[in-house]
Amino acid sequence: LPEQLEDKTPGADDTMETDERHGLVREALRYVDERYREVLHLVYVEGLKVEETARILGTPEGTVKTRLMRGREALRKILVRRNPEHFPS
Repeated sequence: LPEQLEDKTPGADDTMETDERHGLVREALRYVDERYREVLHLVYVEGLKVEETARILGTPEGTVKTRLMRGREALRKILVRRNPEHFPS
């Protein structure tokens, strides 16, 4: 019964940790190569689809997908290296 009554809404601690992690991601993005950062921003921040991003940048969709993959990996490496307590490998 206690697990049925448990409040699943995020508390202040969860919100603070989420805010801190978002800040760390924004900071780490500064160190990602511009080509990757631009694609990551358009897709994940602006919410554009790969096709739309490709059209805006004038690049093939395959290039956008590759840059997303490489950008995510570069971002992951930066986050793990700089903040292992928040982003374990």
